[in-house]
Amino acid sequence: MKKSTPPSSPSNDTSETKKKSRFSFFSSKKTTKPAKGGKEQAVAPIPSPPLSPPSVSKGKSTSSPSKIVQISTISQGIFPQNIPRVEYMSSMAKIGGRVEDTVQLVYSRDLLIKASTIGATPTPPMLSAAQLEWTQEMEGHPLEKEYLYQLTGQMINKFIAHPSKDTETIREIVLLSPVLDKEQYRSLMNCFLLEFQHNSLIKVELVRGMTQLIQSASIGYLKADDLVEILRIIRTRQQDHKLDEYLFYLTLAVSKVLNAMVDDKVEGLDRVHEHEPLLKLLSGLRNKQDPFLKFQALYAFQALQWVPNDETKLHCGLRHFAGVVSGVVKISGVIQMDFQGFLGGLKDIQQEVSDIYDFVSSGWEDAKTLIEDGKGLFDSVKNGLGLGRSRPWYITLRGAERLARTGHLADLNELISTAPCREDPLFLWGICQILGEIAIDPTWGKVTRSQAIQFLGEIYTSMEGSKTHQDVQRWVLTILQTLTDLRGNLAFSSPGDEEAVRGQARALLQKLDSERITAFPLLYPLRSQEPLPKSSALLKEVNDNPDLELVLDRLRRQCWNSYNRDAIYIQALAKSSLHASEDKAIPLRERATDFIKSKAEVLLILGDSGSGKSMFNKRLEYDLWNEYKAGGQIPLLIDLKIIERPDKDLIQQHLQHLGFSPEHIQELKLSQRPVILICDGYDECNQWVNIHTENHLNKKSHWMNVKLVISCRSQLLKPNYRSYFEPRAADRYNRAKTRTLELFEEAVIVPFEKEQIKEYIDQYTKAQQTESCGEQAVWTTDQYLEQLSKMPHLMDMVKNPFLLKLMLDTLPSISVSGQDLSAITRVQLYDEYVVQLLSLALDRLFDQRSKMSQAKLDAFEMVENRFVESGIRFSRKLADYIFKEHGRINGVEYPPAEDEGETWKDEFFGPKHEATILRESSPLVYRKKVYQFQHRSILEYFFSCLMFTPELTPLHGAESIRPYFGFAPSLSSDPSSIASHPFGLHDLVSEPSIIGFLAERVLQSTVFEAQLQDIIRLSKKDSRLSQAASNAITILVQAGVRFDEADLRGVQIPGADLSNGRFDSAQLQGANLTGVSLRGVWMRQANLSDAKMSDVHFGEWPYLQEETGTICCAYSPDEKACAVLLGNGIANIYDSSTWEKICTVQGYPGNITDLVYSPNSHQIALRSAEESVGLWNAQTGEPGPTLQGHPRSVVFLMYSPSGHAVATASLDCTVRLWDPLTGNCFATLSGHEAPVSSIVFSLDGQRIVTSSEDKTLRLWDAQTNELVAVLSGHTDRVLCAAFSPDSQQLVSGSEDQTLRLWNGQTGAPGSVLKGHSSLVTLAMFSPDGQQILSGSKDDTLRLWNAQTGTPVSVLTGHTDAVTCMAYCGEQIASGSVDKTVRLWDAQTGAPGAVLNGHSRGITRVVYSPVSQRITSTSWDQTVRMWDVQHGVVHAVNSCHTASVTSVIYSPDGQQVASGSSDQTVRLWNAQTGAPGPVLSGHSAPISNVVFSPDGEQVASSSWDTTIRLWDAKSGTSGPVLSGHEGPVTSVVFSPVGHQLASSSWDSTVRLWNSKTGESGHVLSGHAPYTFITCLAYSSNGQHVVSGGVDSTVRVWDTQSGTPEHVLSGHDSAITSVVFSPNGQWIASSSEDKTVRLWDAITGVPGPVLTGHTDFVQRVVYSPDGTQLASISLDKTLRLWDAHTGEASHVMNGHESDPMIHAYSPDGLQIASGGADNTVRLWDVKSGQSLSVIESFHGPVNAIAWKSSPNGTYFATGSEDNSVCVWQAVKKNSQQEDHPHVRLRWSRAENALVLTNASIEGVQGLSASNLQLLRQRGADGAPAEAGKE
Repeated sequence: MKKSTPPSSPSNDTSETKKKSRFSFFSSKKTTKPAKGGKEQAVAPIPSPPLSPPSVSKGKSTSSPSKIVQISTISQGIFPQNIPRVEYMSSMAKIGGRVEDTVQLVYSRDLLIKASTIGATPTPPMLSAAQLEWTQEMEGHPLEKEYLYQLTGQMINKFIAHPSKDTETIREIVLLSPVLDKEQYRSLMNCFLLEFQHNSLIKVELVRGMTQLIQSASIGYLKADDLVEILRIIRTRQQDHKLDEYLFYLTLAVSKVLNAMVDDKVEGLDRVHEHEPLLKLLSGLRNKQDPFLKFQALYAFQALQWVPNDETKLHCGLRHFAGVVSGVVKISGVIQMDFQGFLGGLKDIQQEVSDIYDFVSSGWEDAKTLIEDGKGLFDSVKNGLGLGRSRPWYITLRGAERLARTGHLADLNELISTAPCREDPLFLWGICQILGEIAIDPTWGKVTRSQAIQFLGEIYTSMEGSKTHQDVQRWVLTILQTLTDLRGNLAFSSPGDEEAVRGQARALLQKLDSERITAFPLLYPLRSQEPLPKSSALLKEVNDNPDLELVLDRLRRQCWNSYNRDAIYIQALAKSSLHASEDKAIPLRERATDFIKSKAEVLLILGDSGSGKSMFNKRLEYDLWNEYKAGGQIPLLIDLKIIERPDKDLIQQHLQHLGFSPEHIQELKLSQRPVILICDGYDECNQWVNIHTENHLNKKSHWMNVKLVISCRSQLLKPNYRSYFEPRAADRYNRAKTRTLELFEEAVIVPFEKEQIKEYIDQYTKAQQTESCGEQAVWTTDQYLEQLSKMPHLMDMVKNPFLLKLMLDTLPSISVSGQDLSAITRVQLYDEYVVQLLSLALDRLFDQRSKMSQAKLDAFEMVENRFVESGIRFSRKLADYIFKEHGRINGVEYPPAEDEGETWKDEFFGPKHEATILRESSPLVYRKKVYQFQHRSILEYFFSCLMFTPELTPLHGAESIRPYFGFAPSLSSDPSSIASHPFGLHDLVSEPSIIGFLAERVLQSTVFEAQLQDIIRLSKKDSRLSQAASNAITILVQAGVRFDEADLRGVQIPGADLSNGRFDSAQLQGANLTGVSLRGVWMRQANLSDAKMSDVHFGEWPYLQEETGTICCAYSPDEKACAVLLGNGIANIYDSSTWEKICTVQGYPGNITDLVYSPNSHQIALRSAEESVGLWNAQTGEPGPTLQGHPRSVVFLMYSPSGHAVATASLDCTVRLWDPLTGNCFATLSGHEAPVSSIVFSLDGQRIVTSSEDKTLRLWDAQTNELVAVLSGHTDRVLCAAFSPDSQQLVSGSEDQTLRLWNGQTGAPGSVLKGHSSLVTLAMFSPDGQQILSGSKDDTLRLWNAQTGTPVSVLTGHTDAVTCMAYCGEQIASGSVDKTVRLWDAQTGAPGAVLNGHSRGITRVVYSPVSQRITSTSWDQTVRMWDVQHGVVHAVNSCHTASVTSVIYSPDGQQVASGSSDQTVRLWNAQTGAPGPVLSGHSAPISNVVFSPDGEQVASSSWDTTIRLWDAKSGTSGPVLSGHEGPVTSVVFSPVGHQLASSSWDSTVRLWNSKTGESGHVLSGHAPYTFITCLAYSSNGQHVVSGGVDSTVRVWDTQSGTPEHVLSGHDSAITSVVFSPNGQWIASSSEDKTVRLWDAITGVPGPVLTGHTDFVQRVVYSPDGTQLASISLDKTLRLWDAHTGEASHVMNGHESDPMIHAYSPDGLQIASGGADNTVRLWDVKSGQSLSVIESFHGPVNAIAWKSSPNGTYFATGSEDNSVCVWQAVKKNSQQEDHPHVRLRWSRAENALVLTNASIEGVQGLSASNLQLLRQRGADGAPAEAGKE
């Protein structure tokens, strides 16, 4: 079969005129008729007789001609208008609901199909406003549309599988046919055809159903071959069945198939096999008595004529208006038909068929004779009428059917009255059928049905007296008789409507009834379509027993409908680990996508509270469901806080909760469908278990193909947190080759960036504008940003999405209230949010008063006056119960389970009106039968309110909320009330958010602070208050409350967190400090005597203090010992558990440079610069064999993996192999042409590789010692090499800055790894062999893919050459000349913790897997142990990250500025130490920082050759002063502040305009290539003095820039210069050990101050100018008379070089800092030391003083990165004015300070903690040293 294509329009030849003259169907004369609306329009005159050809005499005459039928007289206004009509009127499917009714399903699908064509067709479908609104809403819920589609598919599947297809089931399934897509339709049709083919007995209902199914087919659903096959099957059945009922429906089905073939323009029907047999079959039906069957046969016959077997002129006519025909039947009813074009097409048909009318005329004459002889229509048919050629009534009737179905009834009216074939009895039969169907169908409405009945009466009347049309009249009577017995479907009409239709039919029947014409007996239903099913049994079966995909689709819809698409969502960014740089953060969704595609099984998402973890999890589930395809990955979002046992059958629990049947759960499990398990809120499930491992995910016989995404608050992580999330290495489920690291990934959400904040505010303001609908003013984005700019201290807060939302909600009201925006805190934002929420709820309730029941109104009036206060009380109490009764879980299920009975929940969630009012007004949400606060932080906020709520002011001037104190006014009167209070019942130390809220409350209320202090005090005598006291002191410490000199004797604070607290000189005798966290605590001079200190945590381990620098260390393979090699040639061996010395190896000649353990841990080998190697017993230190034989120095040493050989490499270019038991050499590997730099054995012991300075490597067979290959390729010395763990690969590093890969067995070359910019000194494979790690003198490490050689990551952070590196479990540790050990993520290279403590370069880092410690050695003579997990979770305060080089007070004393080698300047509040702006911009260390005289500006100089100016208040960057060509050594403001002077290594001084940054004079004169070291202004600002390495001091005029004096006399570099306060003298110090004085006016030299025995570092004048103080590398300070130069005092005390000193403002004291890590305070008058501060971990570089009415203070800056402020305090009034020093504040990297702390009698202190305390300067003997 094939489909024809429409030909071009036929030409208009002259034959048409001839045709018109022969058969005048249309006269040229035109008449007019009233058009709709009263207008006249031209129409063709009605021919007479209409269809019959003119009389042509054939030898017969016609007598008594039949009366002419006048159909044209029927009014065209019976149907006055086209009306919309829905096939099945029903309610529309509810979004998110379950469809229970098939009619509703079809109706809803039909509406969606129609709506989809809006805009795609010339005339849109006729939909009501409600229907349009529903379809538009559905457009926003695509999964709802998908659900309806899935339902239809599931019903088809159920029908196909249904064993017995009864009448109701068939009616229900064919009801779907108009709304099926092509695939569904063909599936259903195939089912029907199979029933026809395989069942000998076919139900009539099945035939009728198939007929309706064929009739419903949209064009294209059935292909030409399909239609022919269907036709063949039905024809076969026609032949088999003899009963008229079967034949009628089968013939009806044939008609519908042929109609479809006409619509699809099928041609070439096989004449022999299809066309002629069907023609014969239809012709045979003429003998049947059934008129309905006869008409249907004739209809089918006519349809067959339009599907010809060859190309006739008639078919050309059909194709000529193919566009009309193809548009006739569109079941969906949405394709617009051009009615006037259709009428024109009918006229064209009349013209095209004129050539055959001779034959038709002859037939017509015969028929007329038969009819006039008393034969009716169907008797004439029986004698051959209608069997022959195509006739126009068929195609006209098709058009009429289509008009009726689409509601174009006015057009139908016109068609009936004006169609060329309008009086053809077969056409009229079909029209009556259409009108009868309208009249009987209740969906048309009473009026339309009445019009149809009227129309039938008009047709009947128009045929009065016509014998030709008597059968049609009988058909009309039959229809009317049927209508009188109508029992309509009351779902679509009322009983009154049905009775009206019946009554009208009876009345008309009585009017038309005559004795000569009787109705036919009606054998078949009047409607051509099946009646509606009585029930939706098939749909119910699908709903009750859905297949898995439908169940999943329901879950998909639930997700879609529950997701708030209007919520503001900004794509979160995430970094790869907690300590990774935020600069490398990428979109979290991208990271999740990569995870899903990877081999990894667990993705841990970390973030602070409110950072957007839950929002992301919901969005991820939503996105994954959007992307879902049948059979694909199934996303399951689980709220862990409502899961009772997350460690047991988690997936099954969740699926059961979602309503999955056991069968579906089992099907999912056994089919191993991929599942994305998204677990939200791990920290809220109150069970620290490994969900992946405990649920046996991806383990055989359990849930396979599972990807676990799990989120947790980073604040609540345990130190070894990764063990709770990683798939356990010990249980890899038969996947031994898969690394644990490969199965685990981490993503840490980073704070919002500025652009994200702006984007969030943009979305927020748009939402606000939409919500307000213009009724009230809404802030713009710019307004919000302007206000936020006034709160720089809160910018970190608004980088958190939840807090940003709170800020935006409350900011307008806060700004109106007049609060100081610069001082607002986080807890105040929550206060404002809650007050605003409750105030608005009160307004809403007030407006609803009239609608309330009396009981609810009474309840409202009870709380109305203090509604906001009542709301806070309600939520506060609820929070209390959630903590007390519900395990702190933010989610309460209600109604409770039946077995619970009455519970505390009823008070809050029960039906009482007051509870309902307050609950609905509170920040609670109710989802899936669970009440929860909008965010966990709100629960924590309300719990914190149980302790203290300040006075709050509601909106609209309502009465203020009274402050609430959770504790009694007089705590001492009833301490037990504290113990039973929530504050005393719960450990809040583990709730950092609550601690944070309460810490901010401390800043709000001195009363609350005092209450907390009282609780701590009361715990001394009442141990019941220990929990409350622990909470209280933790809060106060976090609030920044200092406990300096506090009386804390006997306090009970077990488990408290005192981290970074300040307890200078505190009295803690007898205190219970069990389990207290003391990380970074400051306890200088604290008295801890008799305190209980078991299980305290300091966050670090003691270090080993050695006699000299430590070269390297090594753990024994059994990890029981650690050997440390010292710079003096001694090796100490320690027990690695107690760090007690086991033995010392000494006496070996030469300078020992390396040590190596044997594989069995029994032996140790030492290498020196000599020609031999010594072997020693590692347990006793006894010497063993000496390996002698190399003629030159040994440079490398290694044991074989088996321990049976020791290999040594020498400058003699050879490698020798030795027996470690005897010391005998058994092989020499020769061939290198330069010294050998390294030796490496493969782990399987089969290969040895040697690298050499000859640029080659040599590969040897370790069994035969034969050369395997020479590896050439490097272009410079080869420095290192390493085998992969499987021994198949080899990597080498060289001075040519490259690494090269080689085949480990053959030596074949592989990839060349390029990237380092300096020589590569270190290279190793990762433990799994997947990556290569390299280290270089370019200060970086690099990770490479071992298979491809491509770079993975560059590990930057070290500021000097990398000297050592090691894999440490999941991390990499590296040591550098920069004195630091750095940790990195071993998989991604992301940076982790920086371990500071060494004071010189690192020489070796090694790792102990057993103790989870990293051990590092350094030239600073120490061996330090670091906790690996501590390094991971270590939090860094706001402080410098490198040495502090400069500190200075602002002129008003309110600020301190510090400059650092970390390239930043930081501003601090001088009173509290609160951090201010961080001034970033320099690209090298800061050399100096100064304030302008007015305090408005800060200037900083740097080694990056620039000076930068900054706003001292905001930290905003000002001008950048560029011009120097070398590092800037100093910068100073002129006394009036208009000018700046700077000095540099480029031998110049430059003057600058301090306001504009413009460059002024360049002062040149110092010797070229010598840098200027120091600079100073005179007191009047007219001169500047500089000192340089060229030994000269030069004085310059600042106005002209000209030199005035060159002061010569020093013999070496100048180290400092200074003007006397009166400006008359200049003092200079020098490396020549002298201080010289000069007349500032004349330049004449004055006294020379001699006495120092080493370089003089610095000289300063006393404030009154009468005295000079100098410091020197000779470890002394000296005081001098400023006029005579005579020495007064020599002050000794520093144990190392003093580096800085300064006079106090009153000139009575001097503070000096030195390389001995101390600050000393001196009395100027006596020269005596007043105080020594030994609390630093590095040299002190800077000191600055200030005086205020509150006391005298000085600030210090140290190489331990700290900035501290101290107060010099008099001891008491009875003593001399000798002060002692009190720390006021400190900003340091968690520095642990215990200098001079007393630990006498301390109980429970572990041995390692005791050692640590003593190393930190604590003294005294504890009661006993506990075990580790």
